[in-house]
Amino acid sequence: MKILKYTKTNKNTYQVILEKETITLYDEIILKYELLLKKEISKEEIEKLKYDNQLLDSYYDSLTILKSRLKSKKELYDLLKKKEYSTTSIDYALTRLEKEGYLNDLGYAEIYIDKEIQFTLDGPIKIRKKLIDLGIPEEYISFEKYDSLWDSRIKKLIEKQIKSNHNKSSKELKNKITRNIL
Repeated sequence: MKILKYTKTNKNTYQVILEKETITLYDEIILKYELLLKKEISKEEIEKLKYDNQLLDSYYDSLTILKSRLKSKKELYDLLKKKEYSTTSIDYALTRLEKEGYLNDLGYAEIYIDKEIQFTLDGPIKIRKKLIDLGIPEEYISFEKYDSLWDSRIKKLIEKQIKSNHNKSSKELKNKITRNIL
């Protein structure tokens, strides 16, 4: 099929106008297959271009998702699965994002722990459970640098409970605080 024209559509996609059809391709695909130098392409090449374009589609969609907030590998996989990408294209996107450093479960775990400790009164067991639910491997979860912090957090939690439950007897209050901390 003869290539008639290229038209830029948005950031990094082009419409490639052929004799019988028009396809939208990422600039990366156009450069990879040197389409600017070719005047004609076969139907097999067109199918290969479309397949590679689908792989890139999931990759660029992943980048857009990661712009708003860091995500774990499992979270991103689930989001892409909901958008009905094929397993092959999701695997391609996740592998490429990991190679480029945009997706790192160890870094995500460290940042998540810092955020939870800074903004919540959750303890290590609750934070660990949340991370495991997000698909972070157990060996990536470490609280060693926060060992000295837990005593002050428990004191804050006890003070908060005492202030909010001033109408309870001391025995009831003690039991409630104990249950809450555990």
